[in-house]
Amino acid sequence: MPLTWGCAPALPLGKNGSANPPTAGSMRESVMGMERVVNWPLQLVEGDIVLRPLRWRDGPAWREVRAANQEWLRPWEATNPDHSTSGPTFRQMVSRVSAEARAGRQIPLAIEYLGDFVGQVNVSGIVWGSFRSGYVGYWVDYRVAGRGIMPTAVAMVTDYCFFVAGLHRLEINIRPENRASLRVVEKLGYRPEGLRRRYLHIAGDWRDHSTFSLTADEAPTGILPGWRQYLADQRADELGRHVNGSWGGPAGGQQGSPGGVYLAEWGRQGGYGADGDGTLLGYRG
Repeated sequence: MPLTWGCAPALPLGKNGSANPPTAGSMRESVMGMERVVNWPLQLVEGDIVLRPLRWRDGPAWREVRAANQEWLRPWEATNPDHSTSGPTFRQMVSRVSAEARAGRQIPLAIEYLGDFVGQVNVSGIVWGSFRSGYVGYWVDYRVAGRGIMPTAVAMVTDYCFFVAGLHRLEINIRPENRASLRVVEKLGYRPEGLRRRYLHIAGDWRDHSTFSLTADEAPTGILPGWRQYLADQRADELGRHVNGSWGGPAGGQQGSPGGVYLAEWGRQGGYGADGDGTLLGYRG
């Protein structure tokens, strides 16, 4: 069902793939005295965008998209400093992340757009107890970049983590050179926290990363409603400028900025990209 504020954002899927409401007590279980969410698998839907678990049968589509995006993603690709170690196969990756999801340590989701596999968004490194935090990573096919897919997917998973899973804080780490990916977190109001030196091994070396975070109390009504409003205003502005024969900035704002503020410093203008610590990159087919 659609991920909308005021409704259940997601339902666990039954064995036949249908969405079934969880029974009382099935949403959480106690692990060493800590509560964690165990409603997996899940599916989130927002318009033409669907977030769902990776499946073994996604292998051919995953390999095709990854091959087509190899050069585009290479500067942001997580690499293993031990060059003698190869990554898992696709089936091994799916099995591993599915096990991590069932254990409550990851939320690994494929991104579908108009029915096609186009990327991934992953919440990894989830720790419960008094921490209740995780790390968001993402990538998207360059052939559908610029359509709002990635900010929408990150907003969907953010609201799910805060209001269903019960996480308190999410963090995204991005290379400072990756302007496209930086614009995703800027558009959604993730707060900059500073630079982490030589944080992650990417493209053959240890790379600095800019850190962004958001806590549940900073977004008490979620970030997806504000993102929807931003997109609606953008469409209205574009229609108005087309009708009037003017292609200046959106109404109510400077050129290249949204016509309003919806959450934090909403919507510094730009394209959509892929990156972030926690992406499921660097796997062989």
